[in-house]
Amino acid sequence: MLLVVALAATSCVNDGTWTLRAPADTTHNTPIFNRQLLSVSCPTTTFCMAVGAGGFSATDTDQDVAIVQTWNGTTWTDLSWPLDGPDGSNPMRVECTSATSCFVHFGYWGNADHRDRLAHWDGTTFTTVGVDLQYWPNSLACAKPDFCLITSGGGSATWTNGTLADAAGPSEPDTSACLSSTWCMTVDDFDQTSRIFQGGTSWSTPVAVPAGAGGLGSYWSSVDCTSTTDCIMVGTGAPGATPVAAHWNGIGWTLTTLPISVGRVRTVSCAPTHNCVAVGDVAGTSISLSWNGNNWNVAPAPPGTYPGSYAGIDCLDHWCMGVGYRTGGSPELTAGTYAWTR
Repeated sequence: MLLVVALAATSCVNDGTWTLRAPADTTHNTPIFNRQLLSVSCPTTTFCMAVGAGGFSATDTDQDVAIVQTWNGTTWTDLSWPLDGPDGSNPMRVECTSATSCFVHFGYWGNADHRDRLAHWDGTTFTTVGVDLQYWPNSLACAKPDFCLITSGGGSATWTNGTLADAAGPSEPDTSACLSSTWCMTVDDFDQTSRIFQGGTSWSTPVAVPAGAGGLGSYWSSVDCTSTTDCIMVGTGAPGATPVAAHWNGIGWTLTTLPISVGRVRTVSCAPTHNCVAVGDVAGTSISLSWNGNNWNVAPAPPGTYPGSYAGIDCLDHWCMGVGYRTGGSPELTAGTYAWTR
């Protein structure tokens, strides 16, 4: 059984209270164990899609039973997933531009074919996207009305109103965020650089991202932008696996000071108001952090997730939806809305 959480804020992004709600059952077709929701995308407050996976048994840690749910502004609905391989599949990231256009990055498990794939939701069903990206998609980012940038170890591609095209450019960005079909921020952990996709096959020159503690590279797990001069990215620094965050001002990146020194900051999403909310966990307890454009603060911790973590979040104007999971407890899956006033 899932939990849905709602927050009504009072005066700023890190004030408010949480309320639990019960969403759809996930025991369709076969019992699912060790269930996790990993990603959520909300083009509006009345439509979200969340994806994740579970195991075939209590000892199955492969996460090969797909979980896909949609939110209509009041309740969650569990969807059937038609794209399992012989050994299952595990949706791990979703990006939607509308209620009738979502992309899902999923692992397809079957015999010798373990290549990750992309699926497209048209409001009724899922179909595999026929694009050969080699290896697997590294990052997926979309912008309204119907544009997505897909990057992988074999290259990059764009989706524009149903048409796929080669985007050339760097081969392995690990996380990305798009404002339009002519501006997307991409971050490459291997090269420790960022590049801007400028439309078609045009890319900017690389810009170095900040080094972590001790001058070593960082693993940047998530980035989001409110404008071409305002982006936030979060991740884990080295050594010591310390949480890190950085801000883009249109020219370069600067490390920002987080209010925590241990734990994981897994995902960040920013509202048009320049407020951002990041989620993760510290010592097995779910956390949320808020960025007001200048500083980070600890926001109320989502309930119902101990021990566990929020793994995904998507924010609109003064409103966010987050998803996650509990470990060793029931219900296993969690989700929640977060809102604040002006």
